[in-house]
Amino acid sequence: SQHGMSILKEKSKYINLIRKSKLGYKEHIIKVIELFDPDFKISLNEIENRYGVKFDFPKVIYDEVNSFIMNNNKRVDFTNQECITIDSKSDQCLDDALYMEKNSDGTYNLFIHITDIPAFVPYSSLVNEEAKRRIETLYLKDRNITMYPDYISNYLCSLLPNNNRNVISYIFKMDSSFNVMEDSLQIVKGKINSKHKLSYEEVDKIIGNPTTNKLDEMLLLLFCFADKRRGQNIKKEEYRKYENFLKMELHHESLKIDYSASANIVHEAMVLTNYAVSKYFKILSLPYMYRKVSIPSNDFIEKQLQKISKMDPNISKNKEFVGLLRDSYMQTSYTSKPVFHKGLNVECYSHSTSPARRYADAFGEYIIHDLLFDNNLDDLNIRTWEYRIEELVKYINNKKQDNEMFSSQYNYLSYKKLIKEKKK
Repeated sequence: SQHGMSILKEKSKYINLIRKSKLGYKEHIIKVIELFDPDFKISLNEIENRYGVKFDFPKVIYDEVNSFIMNNNKRVDFTNQECITIDSKSDQCLDDALYMEKNSDGTYNLFIHITDIPAFVPYSSLVNEEAKRRIETLYLKDRNITMYPDYISNYLCSLLPNNNRNVISYIFKMDSSFNVMEDSLQIVKGKINSKHKLSYEEVDKIIGNPTTNKLDEMLLLLFCFADKRRGQNIKKEEYRKYENFLKMELHHESLKIDYSASANIVHEAMVLTNYAVSKYFKILSLPYMYRKVSIPSNDFIEKQLQKISKMDPNISKNKEFVGLLRDSYMQTSYTSKPVFHKGLNVECYSHSTSPARRYADAFGEYIIHDLLFDNNLDDLNIRTWEYRIEELVKYINNKKQDNEMFSSQYNYLSYKKLIKEKKK
């Protein structure tokens, strides 16, 4: 059309208007820019400025890391345990390890060891503030943006094999039928030396064809625990599938559960810990950060269906579509109150098992250190943590949405090969 031709003639003017706007590089805007400018590329520096992200850490962070000293005080020694980690083969950020043993009376002990970030990173440090600002490691199409420098997350606080590492240990008892005695939870400062860095595939192979060695026998015990635990909460399984469908977090072990025994072991151990820790703090009436899910009401869904029915009367009769519509409005967020988690069908829930990759989990460890290990329970300190939690809940809930938007737009730019690397 004549109008379209006039726009193309003055394309440089329109490109400048778009670039000066606050629209950001959203997919539909990028498509317009590409149409006008076939040579268009965006630099990493410009992405950092536009989205408020940093692909690397400032020098002051690296300098501070070099000044930190590991706190090894008053730890229970678990280095004799044949602990294992189960992750993807290439993973170096190993923040959880497992060990299980059978007692002489036929009961079992389950040890879930989580890397102890506060043992190395002081709460008052710039490193902690930077991790709080980032809130999570971002897994992008062609790179990861880590929450901590690699020296912390991939080495010193990673539960790599044959290295002594500080952990927070969550210890559970099970009866002879692998039922977890949830109130048996003990939380202690521990030290481990992981003996095996195993991949999901290696564990699945062992479980499918075990021998009589100690490692294989322990993996079978872990399999029995996870299989029993999974079968006890069917609603949790439905929620897991819906959440994976909606979020598509490709690096998450829960995507593999339906065909991988090892993924089920990791998933059940982490869900148990996240639940039990939150319940522990709830019972003690101490401040903690909890996880909740908001599921839309029937009235809300009915109103959405009425709107859609005006465009397509038949679609509202499709039960599968109605289910997908409900799930698309499901939202997860953090809260300072212990609320029932409708998706997992548990009385409360937290994020406590991935402190090297998710700030909510690391923050929880600082609370555990101060309130449980150091017993700083005076009223002023309790109120201080309550205030910190309220502020962090607001920040993380907003920042999480920003990160999801950034990841989507960055991955599009990467897929289209529209990113210029920084000059070295």
